Amino acid sequence: MRLYTSLFVCILLATKLFSQEPEIQSITSAINSEMLALEDTLSALSISILTDSLLINRQQANDQFCKLFEDGMQNEGAYEFAFDSLLSVSKLVAPDESFKIFTWQFFESDDVYVYYGYIVHKDGRIMALKDNSQDYFAPEFEIGNKDHWYGALYYNMYPYKGIDGKMHYLMFGYDGNSLFENRKVIDVLSWDDKGMPVFGAGVFQASEQSKGHPPVVNRVLLEYFVAAKVSCNYEEIHEHILFDHLIFKKTPYGEYMVPDGSYEGYVYADGMWKHVSKMFNHSYGDNNFPTPEPILTKEKKKDMFGNEHKRATKNVNRDSKLYKKARANNKKKDLEKENDIEN
Repeated sequence: MRLYTSLFVCILLATKLFSQEPEIQSITSAINSEMLALEDTLSALSISILTDSLLINRQQANDQFCKLFEDGMQNEGAYEFAFDSLLSVSKLVAPDESFKIFTWQFFESDDVYVYYGYIVHKDGRIMALKDNSQDYFAPEFEIGNKDHWYGALYYNMYPYKGIDGKMHYLMFGYDGNSLFENRKVIDVLSWDDKGMPVFGAGVFQASEQSKGHPPVVNRVLLEYFVAAKVSCNYEEIHEHILFDHLIFKKTPYGEYMVPDGSYEGYVYADGMWKHVSKMFNHSYGDNNFPTPEPILTKEKKKDMFGNEHKRATKNVNRDSKLYKKARANNKKKDLEKENDIEN
């Protein structure tokens, strides 16, 4: 009797599930159709943001894009939607899939690029990022937040455990700084006690071999000639940050930084990233890797262009004396903002 009863219950459950399947499929189809329609609209707007010849049209398209994106991400199933056709927007997903970060570039004029971004959490929270890089007095020494963000088009994200034991993220980005100079940015994303994003952290340390590198910086900036190709990323194989070493070289438009064929980077150790001035001829203790000889050596007094080797001049942002001025300047701005809110 129990056998017949169990079979009857299973048949009822199966019948109920099969009867609900068309309804479930209908709901899923409706959600997908809504998100696909949103994606199509956002894609069209993103093209206008990039290509329209009039600034006012680009601004209107960007404003509409932001509004539609914020509203659309509130829809059911929006977080799981891939937005594969939204090609002009960078989309990075945290390894644990707890959040996504969307960034894109807005062209204002030959010397002005503004960046927009959103952090979207799996729990439904959406945080707009406001590019205020123009207010950064000394970017390498400053800490930012969602309203004081050093804007960039992020192309890679790498998680690591900070000295506080929490998960932090290296953010690799591109900044079209000006007409003749671009920047690559290595920033750090972490979260404060209230779950709000924090950008920048004093984790990039100088080593004994470092030259012109302050004891600690909060983010790394590589400024280079617009026609040069500069690599800057995390290398999975060797487990380190690697980027081109830059030197000044004359161009038809003046003297700008370009790669000289050698590399520098950072190696992780106990929540910090230690600077290595010359990669590929650096000893990692017992974990040595078979690597090629460096292009530049002490014997070779010339760079790959045949010019006498000349290291980069000191970057004013890397002057440790500016650190106190930067902090005082930031504190003054914070007080001014607080007074504006109170008034």
